[in-house]
Amino acid sequence: MSKTQTAARRRIVNPVQGDAVTFLETSAESGGERSLAELEVAPGGSVTPHYHLSYTERFMILRGRLNLVIDGEQLTLGPGEEATVPIGALHAWSNESAEPAVAHVELRPGQPGFETSLRVAYGLAADGRVLKNGMPRNPLHAALLLEWGTAGCPARTPCSNAACGSWPASRAPAASIGGCSSDTGSAWSSIAGNPRAVAR
Repeated sequence: MSKTQTAARRRIVNPVQGDAVTFLETSAESGGERSLAELEVAPGGSVTPHYHLSYTERFMILRGRLNLVIDGEQLTLGPGEEATVPIGALHAWSNESAEPAVAHVELRPGQPGFETSLRVAYGLAADGRVLKNGMPRNPLHAALLLEWGTAGCPARTPCSNAACGSWPASRAPAASIGGCSSDTGSAWSSIAGNPRAVAR
């Protein structure tokens, strides 16, 4: 495989969230120590509030400004600044400026499942199979992404960065996606309450 082909496979784009990720060092390449990626966020780009169950996430800003909300604390980071999201901390990021933002994002320890979930999520977005908040339309796809990424979303929380300051203290288990999407939450509840619904 040529260097150009390898570089193309390392970069993924999410047209819905307005971001791109380039894998700089995967978990496999670091011996499980970390996953390192470069995150490019277009103006207006954002991610749904979520948390990680088994790893920290550190944002190191290279260019532009990135807004982070970590357990209700709002931060605006510029070049040379960084913040680490502890395990289990509810967080979201957004670019509220008129310029692109670029950051290195490091997960410790490395997370091959998160890397897979990101590739699949961005593929679903490119195929038009997600809601405007970036979550998959199909609740089973959303549950798989959360499981692979050992992540979760808050229960009954509006999915907009404006709501970050009012997140509840309660959190739903990884398979519960009620807070991640207004469309998917009720669908997931009916599937979760009826295991045979999955087989239909």
